[in-house]
Amino acid sequence: MRAREHRAEARSVQRLLSPRSVAVIGASREPGAPGHELLRSLLDNGFTGPVYAINPAASTVSGVPSYPDLASVPDTVDLAVVAVPATEVADVVRACAAKGVRGLVVVSGGFADAGAEGRARLDEVVRLARSGGMRLIGPNAMGVVNTDPAVRLHATFAGAVPPTGRVGVLSQSGALAGTFLAEARRRSLGLSAFVSIGDRADVSGNDLLQHWQADERTDVVVLHLLGFGNPRKFARIARRLGRTKPVVALKSGHGPGDVAVDALFASAGVVRVGSLGQLFTTAQLLVLQPLPGGRRVGVVGNSSALAAMAVDACREAGLEVPAGSAVDLGHYAGAEEFRSCLAAMTGGGQVDAVLALVVPPPHGRDRDRVAEEIGAVLREAGSGALPLLASFLGAEGVPPALAVIGEDGAPVRGSVPSYASPESAALALARVVRYAEWRARPEGTVPELPGTDVAAARTALAGLPHDGTWLSQAQAGAVLAHVGVDVWPSELVSDVDEAVAAADRLGWPVALKAADERW
Repeated sequence: MRAREHRAEARSVQRLLSPRSVAVIGASREPGAPGHELLRSLLDNGFTGPVYAINPAASTVSGVPSYPDLASVPDTVDLAVVAVPATEVADVVRACAAKGVRGLVVVSGGFADAGAEGRARLDEVVRLARSGGMRLIGPNAMGVVNTDPAVRLHATFAGAVPPTGRVGVLSQSGALAGTFLAEARRRSLGLSAFVSIGDRADVSGNDLLQHWQADERTDVVVLHLLGFGNPRKFARIARRLGRTKPVVALKSGHGPGDVAVDALFASAGVVRVGSLGQLFTTAQLLVLQPLPGGRRVGVVGNSSALAAMAVDACREAGLEVPAGSAVDLGHYAGAEEFRSCLAAMTGGGQVDAVLALVVPPPHGRDRDRVAEEIGAVLREAGSGALPLLASFLGAEGVPPALAVIGEDGAPVRGSVPSYASPESAALALARVVRYAEWRARPEGTVPELPGTDVAAARTALAGLPHDGTWLSQAQAGAVLAHVGVDVWPSELVSDVDEAVAAADRLGWPVALKAADERW
């Protein structure tokens, strides 16, 4: 049943992210308005299918014909992007159902954030979407992005266009959507898809995890979470996904339950980070370089001070720097010195990962040429079996000198990620090492416990009240007995004489407990 659930949820999300046609309902002629920016984003980024503007007050919007309503569109519409006031959304959803639309992205606010009236509107919109056979992202979403060259869907008003790549990103925060896309672009971190899910009224993070597990264009999943709708289901799906694709998560809002969140992430193999910057620095290492086979790190650079900082940072992060594995090549080291050292380090079997440190060559030399030559050497080494990361001239992300460019013009696997400092590099590597260790552990098997009768346990549960009341000790014991949990025999008594008689029958010593529901 879980396999069917996985396939169904993955397919429904795939249809949302790969529409053949899109209608923007509420397309505005006013620059800066959500409907205007959404339409311009779809057009400017080359969506491969037809785009329809719905605006009863205009004949054209941004150079495309505008229709007064969805029914007037002459062709089929796969995806509707809705940017109308909250009070009008329900009518729009009805129109979408009548048109045969398969998916909705609702950017409008005024639902879960608008008290009882807003929640009532939300319930109606979800009911209408489901009765019409449509999946819904939002409301309060910032939109979706699919960088697949066959689709090129950029239905968001976040602005920045990320490069094409193999990282799937989910954000529960609409406010951070623009930051995510801008940072991905700044760091040259390529995305396969980006989804801002807003109020999570229908499509949830769990649905997207199911999709990304099946998606051949996604190698790493990045999550920004505000909370969990179904923690148990999240853990189950993330654990399964994490066996083949790393999941990196930033959970906002620390509180008393944070220990439980840590435990959930650790058991599911989710790589937890503490900041937006760490989210990107960890993801770029995972998507560009192979997983390390252990904790041993080699350090090579042209600055003794930077090398000492790197060694300290690695050890403080729980990594190991074996004796003789930290090499200072000196300020005047060039490409050949780096090439020789990296070859010895990566081929010697003494380390599991390499951190390269490059500072600008001294004055009086051709600094740009030397840096480019050293960068070329690092690119060569970055395509090897061991992960290689760098702190290259203070750059952050994938500078051009360290990038292996793919067909889409974006850095691909084999590119060397660069970090602003050795400390940042060491922390990212330590997180990746812990993930690799979790992934290398056997999954284990579910044991067949003696004395277990699942069918009898289900029958016993079906006969119990489901009104939220506490079960009595006898009721709970009857269920537990069917799943192999031994429960001490007990008797229910109402006075001292009955208690003594029961104790004689059960055998001393005994424990006396209050059974009255008031206690």
